[in-house]
Amino acid sequence: MPLSCCSAKVKRRLGAALAAVLLLAGVTVIVCSGILFRMVERSALVIRPGSQVYPDFVNVPFPVVTSIYVFNVTNAAAVTSEGAKPRLVELGPYVYHEHHNRTKIEFNPENGTVTFQQARTYHFRAEASSGSLEDEVVTLNVPAAAINEKAADTFPVVRRAIDVLLKNLTEELFVRKTVRELLFDGYRDPLLDKLPPWVPAPRDMPDKFAYYYGRNGSDWTDGVFNMFTGETGLSKLGLVARWNYTSKLPYYEGSCGQVRGGGDVLPPGCDRTSVEFFSNDLCRPMRLDFESSAVYREVDVYAYTVTDMFFANESKNRENWCFDPNHRRLPSGVFDIGPCRQDAPVLMSQPHFYQADPFYLRQVSSGLSPAKGRHETRFLVEPATGIPAKVLARFQVNLFLRKVKDIELFRFLRDRLFVPTVWFEAKVELSEEAMRSVNDLSRLGNVFRVCGGFLIVVSLFAASVLALNYYFRRKAEAAADDGAREDLFSEEEEGNQESAIPNETGAENVEESY
Repeated sequence: MPLSCCSAKVKRRLGAALAAVLLLAGVTVIVCSGILFRMVERSALVIRPGSQVYPDFVNVPFPVVTSIYVFNVTNAAAVTSEGAKPRLVELGPYVYHEHHNRTKIEFNPENGTVTFQQARTYHFRAEASSGSLEDEVVTLNVPAAAINEKAADTFPVVRRAIDVLLKNLTEELFVRKTVRELLFDGYRDPLLDKLPPWVPAPRDMPDKFAYYYGRNGSDWTDGVFNMFTGETGLSKLGLVARWNYTSKLPYYEGSCGQVRGGGDVLPPGCDRTSVEFFSNDLCRPMRLDFESSAVYREVDVYAYTVTDMFFANESKNRENWCFDPNHRRLPSGVFDIGPCRQDAPVLMSQPHFYQADPFYLRQVSSGLSPAKGRHETRFLVEPATGIPAKVLARFQVNLFLRKVKDIELFRFLRDRLFVPTVWFEAKVELSEEAMRSVNDLSRLGNVFRVCGGFLIVVSLFAASVLALNYYFRRKAEAAADDGAREDLFSEEEEGNQESAIPNETGAENVEESY
């Protein structure tokens, strides 16, 4: 009996200790779930040789689908000789698969960054395109437009000399070229070959002109990136620290020249306000504002879009005051990228002047029809990891032309003319397999919390079983004690009764003897 009692006490104490350990473990897992999640997230996301993401960092495993649309001017003669508004016809898309790989990779452990260059390789996909690369397009003469813009700020004698040069080279306001020439192969122009040194123009002009000239396969056109790897903290993971060896670009004053924003990814923990990516194509950070929560391939994501405030002018968005270095004071909807592109008269906008001031639509007679679904820039981001699940970046290249005194080639233009020439869509989507991995990683924190809650429930259940066991055992022992006392009382009463019977008999015998 003593051994059984001792064994029961030991079991109860061991059970109580186990319940306490489970309770402590559950509380610890819940409290530390964020820390545990960050530890796993760090091992999965930090960019370093040998890490899980390093091979994908070096060679991006999925292509960027780049769709390019070209505007054909169908009334070029009337624009040149009468100052008519251009009549546009959109051609395309001409679809390319764009592959990215990083070169000249160098890690900087002292500040937790990696320096690299990026090569883009383009492959034309005829089956996905609407048109051939041999399609002919009538478009603005970009080299002549650039020289005209440079002449605007020179002395009259220089302008007259430039006018003579343009006439001698038989330059025209519009040129007819194939899509292949306009996009990648390039075409020769006399201005690029025979530009006298006294003409105000960059000395490092290419030998040919094309919108993507020299980009296919090269790793120098995108510049040199310096990006945080997450080694010193996930709060900076993927953020671009420097571009072309500087954190402050010389093209724009104040905050407009800052190099900031994510590269391919964002730091984990996106909120419902806004995100920023640094775009070397725009030479500026690209801000996208939160629009809504969404579901993409069964994964919860946040949708961010470029709003009308991104390309708004100073009167509409005070933060954009420094994006107008040439003091053009243009209506909202365009961005002067010229300072970053050898002072070319190039303005960026959203396609078809989507979200821009109606002023720009009035620049052409037909051919533009802005629509949210076709022309907005939209990113879907998994917020816990900061990984973009789907990217749709859409921007348009526009030429700014103006009538310059003494330059006869542009004499019939209105004072200012804004003509769209080409727009592109860059589309990236993670595969279903990649999205499952992102989803598993993003839900890991919840898994830790569920496990912690399960341990707490198990510990409470074990404690409840022990308490009930103890209660019923004590009740049984109490009942046994009561039964034992009743048996004892019964035995005593029986004994008293038995001792009283002989006395009565003896008394009767005494009476009889008398």
